[in-house]
Amino acid sequence: MTADITPSHPPKALLLPELFTHIATHLDAPDIFQCIQVCHAWNKLLIPSLWHTLDDQRFKWPSILHEHDSEAPPGGKDKDWIFAIFAKYGRHIRHLHIRWKVILNAAGSGTNCTHLKSLCIYNMTDARTSVETAEDLRLWMLPPQGNARAAADRARPAADGPLLSPDFEGVFHPAAVRLRSLPQQEQDWITHQRFWLLIRQNPGLRVLRSHWSLFELSRINSMEFFYDTLAMLPNLRDVDNQILCVDFGQLLTRVPNLQHYTAAFIYMDKTPLAMSFQSLQTLRMPGSLPIQMFFNLLNFLPGLEHLYFGCFQPGEDFDGSKALTNTPCLLKGLHFLDRQTGEDLQMPMQVLPWLSNLTEYSAVQLTMTAATALARFCPKLEVFQQGYNGGTTHSEARMVTGDNVVGILLGSCPNLKMIDAPHHRIDANFMNRYEWVCLGLESLRCQLTGFSRLDRAEQGMYLEIFGSDPDLIGLAETQEEHQSLLEKALLCKLQHTQVYKQLALMTRLRTLDLGYESRNIYLRTRTFPRAHLLEQADRDDYIDYGGIHLGTMSLTLNSGLARLETLANLEVFGFEGVDQRIGEEEVEWMAASWPKLRVLRGLQEDTLPRIRPDEKKAGLRALMRQLRPDVKHEGGASPKCLSSPTMQPTQHPALNLPEVITAIGSFLPDESIVASSKSTRGIASRRPLPRTLERYAHHVRDLSIHSFVSLAYLTAGYKNLRSISFSGFRGNQSAQIGTDDEILDTLLQLVQDNPKLTTWILLDPWPQIPACIWKAIAETTTDLDVLLLNNTRVSEEARPWFLMACRKARQLNLMTVTVEGSESSNNFIGHTDASTSPSSQQDALQSLNPSFSPRTVSLDDVPGLSMLEQLEFLSRCQHLKSVIRRPVDQRTHLQLQKATEEDEFFMRAEMQRFFHSIPWPRLTFVHIENRGNYSDNALERSLTDESMGHILKSIPQDD
Repeated sequence: MTADITPSHPPKALLLPELFTHIATHLDAPDIFQCIQVCHAWNKLLIPSLWHTLDDQRFKWPSILHEHDSEAPPGGKDKDWIFAIFAKYGRHIRHLHIRWKVILNAAGSGTNCTHLKSLCIYNMTDARTSVETAEDLRLWMLPPQGNARAAADRARPAADGPLLSPDFEGVFHPAAVRLRSLPQQEQDWITHQRFWLLIRQNPGLRVLRSHWSLFELSRINSMEFFYDTLAMLPNLRDVDNQILCVDFGQLLTRVPNLQHYTAAFIYMDKTPLAMSFQSLQTLRMPGSLPIQMFFNLLNFLPGLEHLYFGCFQPGEDFDGSKALTNTPCLLKGLHFLDRQTGEDLQMPMQVLPWLSNLTEYSAVQLTMTAATALARFCPKLEVFQQGYNGGTTHSEARMVTGDNVVGILLGSCPNLKMIDAPHHRIDANFMNRYEWVCLGLESLRCQLTGFSRLDRAEQGMYLEIFGSDPDLIGLAETQEEHQSLLEKALLCKLQHTQVYKQLALMTRLRTLDLGYESRNIYLRTRTFPRAHLLEQADRDDYIDYGGIHLGTMSLTLNSGLARLETLANLEVFGFEGVDQRIGEEEVEWMAASWPKLRVLRGLQEDTLPRIRPDEKKAGLRALMRQLRPDVKHEGGASPKCLSSPTMQPTQHPALNLPEVITAIGSFLPDESIVASSKSTRGIASRRPLPRTLERYAHHVRDLSIHSFVSLAYLTAGYKNLRSISFSGFRGNQSAQIGTDDEILDTLLQLVQDNPKLTTWILLDPWPQIPACIWKAIAETTTDLDVLLLNNTRVSEEARPWFLMACRKARQLNLMTVTVEGSESSNNFIGHTDASTSPSSQQDALQSLNPSFSPRTVSLDDVPGLSMLEQLEFLSRCQHLKSVIRRPVDQRTHLQLQKATEEDEFFMRAEMQRFFHSIPWPRLTFVHIENRGNYSDNALERSLTDESMGHILKSIPQDD
């Protein structure tokens, strides 16, 4: 008999499609693919989730599609295989993202893919198979090249083909030939039609995104066809149109429920709106916008919340009070897309006074006039975001921003929550003159400059002359040539003290990024070609990309970094390009003082080619990884642009209950469990790395170790284990880490740290378990449920503690367990002398503990414990439900056969006496196996008389 600690079959309640659908939304396709292989029920429930979203740029799709038209595609996954996939699973697809023409053809060729909620087309010109790439090269090399005749030949109309629907009559006309063979031209003609067929076959579409690469397949003649097609989609909410110039008013009239619209071309400057449209919430368009048209949109789009456009057309003077009738305006976000916003001194003053509900403002450059107007007229402002970062703050990026304009917002907008402006600077003196009022600030990304910093030479001179804490009283007596040095140092100290004091008040900060990439990253492509960089990678001639910004903030403990211990919620901390002078002491402080820190920007590995290695930064990074392996090291990525909201599936609130998620997670395979805060229940030794476990060790409940190599998992700091299993060590002695003493000490600590341990399984671990471990198991564990031992030896010293652990276990399974020591004086329940009278034995039994814990006992050959001792143990298990006695070899039988007749007679008499006195009212199962033909065995003869009948009488009749 073996202990099975794996979960039983999942209850039917946990197979509800709603629960599985909710869990699947948090898993990637490879994880769901593992789940569908568990059983038929999971397969049936999770197949729709596996195909719920198809993106041909993720997972293995790119490699499959790149070779699908070759002579021998890998795995036979050719065009027919792709079409068959859509024919079989197309009905499950709800969100389809396409970059490959073959996917568009497969989706639009049949009637199976008819339940789409979103259809997104991306740039299809870059998705080329190896065959298509070779064909493009062949066509490019055909003569004549580079003359007027070649250009005219490639500009002529391409070939067309049949129409796939009568509705397409007169709608399309061929695009230019360009570098396309005749079969490609004919196929592109079909592909474009299948795109519109796919749209018309999915009336439930909510999101539709097109790309200008469709324009190169063929052209559309009829705008009415475009409006009619969109009008067939009553649930359409989000449209990204990059292929046609439309009449915006006509579009909103035909699609009245449209909420988000993005346009590559728009005629609104010529055709202003003449009627109101309530539904539109987000509008995004390129180019400049006349200020008069801006107020026209606000007037006729009362539900508009976010407006994106290039910039205002300069030179206009318009009075918004005469055009705007729905005051106050409900616009929440104003976003400029161009690097040059076109603002003049009066533009913000003409627009922002009418936007009192504005909460988000984004622009590449925040001018002083705009900052002043935002602070004055937009009291609800929560977010300012720099629209374009340029990748670096180096002068090569040509990002001209004003100084201290962000400081105006920080000192005037009490509701401010996010400043994302890595190119904008705040002077330390300016910062100290204005108190920040935005105590709810959660994210701050900008540069703090203007500090009176000592360079390294001055720093060394300062410490040599004045020490780390100069005597201010002696300042007047200081030599004149040293006064300027001391004054500069004291000013720097004062500046840092005031700035740290200001930052320490922002207790809700989750992101504090005081720097950005400051080097000239453009040198990596301008100085050397890529091939030359690879050839010179091992040489010592490094590229000088530039250094840090001078006058930036010091981040040492001496400068006041310890004041930021109030930022207990900090998750992201950045200092790229900052003269921070961080050392090991500061890294240790960060690791200890910011428990929620997850991202550190400034110690990441440099990816610039041929850059001089920074050994100090590498050492600090290694130290932080040692102290906080959960902290990621990365550079300051470009912030995500504020875009139109994405469609999110509706979720029932009951499905978010932690107990439901935990129950579902307990039935998932280990590969499919998401590493979230409460999902790491079972960890096997072949799963994650020890460094990963250190982060989630406090969530681990079940630990299985299968080899000596995996004993490294014992050091992860588990505190909430419920089960421990060891097996398979003897074949892995060569891979043992550390010494046996170290392993046993770690195992002892593991038992002592987990008092709620319920399952202890040892399958071929060591020849002998030390007494200290058995003592810890016997004394520490309070609720031992399963004790399973196989091929284990118990020393005479450990025998009492081992027997005590056996008494506590509810399910006891001993298979070839050798218990050393005297059998007459160390038994399960105490000393019983053979010469003692039966009445004295019964008195001795009554004086012991009233009962032992085991409900199920399996004894498969226990050398060192006599049959009498085993029966004595069973006699005290008053809650016993099942007993199995199954010897695995002939040793027990041979020992009984060699016993003298007196011993045999006494043993039979004692067993009969015990059986008559045992109260087992709950016993439901008895199995005594005698392997081998030993009919004269004393045990067998003892159990064939009235003792066996007494046992059977104690079993309930219905069992």
